[in-house]
Amino acid sequence: MTSKWHRLIGFILFLSLSDMAYAQQNCEWRAEGPLGPAWYQPGGWGACNNDTQQPASPKPRWASRWGAVAIDNRTGDAGTITNQSSAHDANRIALQRCGSRGCEIQLTYHNQCAAIAWGTKVYNASTAATIEEASNRALLLCEKDANDCKIVYSECSLAERIQ
Repeated sequence: MTSKWHRLIGFILFLSLSDMAYAQQNCEWRAEGPLGPAWYQPGGWGACNNDTQQPASPKPRWASRWGAVAIDNRTGDAGTITNQSSAHDANRIALQRCGSRGCEIQLTYHNQCAAIAWGTKVYNASTAATIEEASNRALLLCEKDANDCKIVYSECSLAERIQ
């Protein structure tokens, strides 16, 4: 009976040693690797066996982006800006680009799209996830008060991935 156990133990020992020999042929031992001491594939982060765990990839981080539209209702002058890091900057630049003293901020938006529909003496602005949605909404609002509405502005200020 002891010889059976010796053979079984010897076989198990042989299998574990052959696994280690395979790992040593394709991997290298690092006392201080990205996941601590273990066998690692040369030139990469991948572990050579399933005993080590891969680090979780960091979750993406997003930064808001702002847009604004300034319009002078008396003259029809307009100024627009997109992809600014703050509402304050977007509003300030839109007013500067509008150029006349009568300009006022008509729309400030972030992480979405905007559209302005203009008809005879009437305009309406709308925001949505896409330009198509924002344009359709702006046209519907404009057409309640005018017949000749057209999209005169459409743009997006979408969040930007920073990590």
